[in-house]
Amino acid sequence: MHKRLPSEDLDLVVTSIAISQSVGGNLAEVFDKIGETIRERRRVEGRIDSLTAQGKIQGIVVSLLPLVVGLAIYWIDPTLMAPLLNNVAGVHHHWLHDHHGGPGLLLHPQDREHRV
Repeated sequence: MHKRLPSEDLDLVVTSIAISQSVGGNLAEVFDKIGETIRERRRVEGRIDSLTAQGKIQGIVVSLLPLVVGLAIYWIDPTLMAPLLNNVAGVHHHWLHDHHGGPGLLLHPQDREHRV
């Protein structure tokens, strides 16, 4: 049966039945313990999935934050963003620093003191 339906839970049940047959013991207690183990495993897997999803959302928010702040500044006062958007040096600087932070700092070492 385990060959047709590979599952860690089924493997646990099959192994416990085999051990119970060879050693003896209360099979009902064994099944109770296996049920607890499977429920606990599912609970832990659900917790891991939720923490992983939380980390993914945090990554998306942090990635989009510079864009949102830039758009907000542009909406509030477009003249603040004009030098960044209207000349080649500003676009180049924006591209290097916001999209490739490390290489931007290496190419423009004088800007290191402006970074927090």
